[in-house]
Amino acid sequence: MASAVSVGIALLIGHFRGSDPSRSVPVGLYIGGAALMVVSLGGMGVFGSGNIYRMGYDEAASNDHTLRELHASRGAYVIVGLLLVGLGVLFDWML
Repeated sequence: MASAVSVGIALLIGHFRGSDPSRSVPVGLYIGGAALMVVSLGGMGVFGSGNIYRMGYDEAASNDHTLRELHASRGAYVIVGLLLVGLGVLFDWML
């Protein structure tokens, strides 16, 4: 779904700017992947109020189910973001 949104927005912007789809699709995937990786920082630390390293040294945090789910969802955003960047590299190479 993230790749479809990234490619769709890239094609739409590329259409209005008059750029070639072979260039706008990889750039859209790069931007979408980077955006997802930045969004993964939003849960804690940089944009939020919690400490990003709390789970490493706080014994109570290792049993905190909500915090563990938050870390798992952050990891999912990073993985999907990396996959989008990888697709961008693949399409950049192919096109």
